[in-house]
Amino acid sequence: MNENELLESELLDNPLLQTEKMWREVCSDEFENGQMFCLSTVGKSKIPSSRLVLFKQITEKEICFYSNYESRKAKELEENSNASALIYWQSIDVQIRFVGHVEKMSPEKSDKYFSGRSRQSQIGAWASRQSQVITSREELMQSFNVYDKKFEGKDVPRPEFWGGYTFTPFEAQIMKRGGGRLHDSFLYTLQSEWQRVRLSP
Repeated sequence: MNENELLESELLDNPLLQTEKMWREVCSDEFENGQMFCLSTVGKSKIPSSRLVLFKQITEKEICFYSNYESRKAKELEENSNASALIYWQSIDVQIRFVGHVEKMSPEKSDKYFSGRSRQSQIGAWASRQSQVITSREELMQSFNVYDKKFEGKDVPRPEFWGGYTFTPFEAQIMKRGGGRLHDSFLYTLQSEWQRVRLSP
C-alpha cells in the first residue's frame, strides 16, 4: 500500500466535514497558512479573477470568510454569486476544490466576528478601501492614523462596507498526490445528499 494513499473507507460522507477534519490535522504545522484558500470569481466581464483569502470557519454546510464589500471580488460576487475555491495543504499533499454559491452574512454575525478582531485589524478595515487606487503607502498609513485617532479610547464599530460571506458548495473534489502520478481523487456532488465517486487522476 502506498503511504500517500487516501483511503475511501476513511473519508467522511460530507466533504466540508472532511475538509474541516483535515484542517485540524494540518493547522499545527501550517498555522495561518492552513486557512488560506484561492477564491475565484467571474463577474459580468466573464473574465475570471483569483486571490488568496483566509477562511475562518467550516461547518457542515458552508465556509465562512470576511472581506471589504467594495473590493473587486465583492463586486464580481454581486454580479455572479457562483464561485470556486481551492485549498492546498503541502504538508499532507492534499488539494480540495469547491464550487458553490456565495452570500453575505447577516450584519449581526459580521458584527460579532469584527468585535473579536485585534484593534489594529479593526482600524485597518476602516483605513483600506480595498482594490481602489492610492498614490502611495504613506497615503494608506495616513488614513490609518486618521481612524486610529478618531476611535481613540472607543470601541471600533464595524464599517458598513466590510463583513462576512458564506460560501455554500454544491460540488467538491478532494485529491491526494500519489507516486508516479497515481493520485487518489474523489468527486462529491450535492443532490438531496452528498454523493461521492472516485475519479481517474
